Amino acid sequence: MNNRSIKIIEEAISKGKWTWLEFDNNSNSIYLEFINLRLSSNPILNKYSYKGELAIRFGQNIYFSIFYNDCDDLKFLNLDNDLFNKIFLSDELLTDFYSYFYKEFSLDVVDFKFNDFDFLNKIKNDFSKTNILINNCKRDYSINSNNSNSTIDSAVSCSDSAVSCCDSANSSSDSTSSSIGSFSDFLLCFRCENIAIVVGGNFVNCFNDFETLNDDDIKRLSNNWYLYFLNYWNKKGTDEELEFDLLCEEFPLK
Repeated sequence: MNNRSIKIIEEAISKGKWTWLEFDNNSNSIYLEFINLRLSSNPILNKYSYKGELAIRFGQNIYFSIFYNDCDDLKFLNLDNDLFNKIFLSDELLTDFYSYFYKEFSLDVVDFKFNDFDFLNKIKNDFSKTNILINNCKRDYSINSNNSNSTIDSAVSCSDSAVSCCDSANSSSDSTSSSIGSFSDFLLCFRCENIAIVVGGNFVNCFNDFETLNDDDIKRLSNNWYLYFLNYWNKKGTDEELEFDLLCEEFPLK
């Protein structure tokens, strides 16, 4: 993906919903699905004629971690108590118990960023607990989880020179700084209500209606929605006013 496509996807998903998590350890891949996005594969007539869906697949040397403050915020995973305790009260991985896993749910996305280490740093500072669920990266990691000082202490790398996240304590007694190492592949960070997710992989693909999207496709999906958005607001307050669309209303045309 080029930078334009990345920005389009970031903006489209930042007010959407995360609805699906799937990983396949045999194919070394993670799938995430989102809906209620400012994207459409076809021209839009009204709010009923588009779904605003997008699937994102990370592949090779995949990595997935979750940041949170309270265990109650993890109920969306719907894990049984025994498995939950093994994963979130220890250093065991979800892949230690499943080679294939999927869950469907609905969480509002608050913010969504690719390859943004400042955003990753903010996530690490905002949440007190961290657990790695999937780690097929080539380098070892070390993480202090389930306590208020939880940080990623050594390399979390998605290739020989990929994502590495290293914390270093500031000499000041009332502040902590984080230094971020080299990055060459794909890193995704996003926040959903009371949790945050970090995903890594050597490559990333986007899908809509089971078709792989290239940069031109992503631009077209965005254009379709924005043409509808302009039409929605141009007809607002007229005899041709379209049915109320909450997604359009969140971005009033000035």
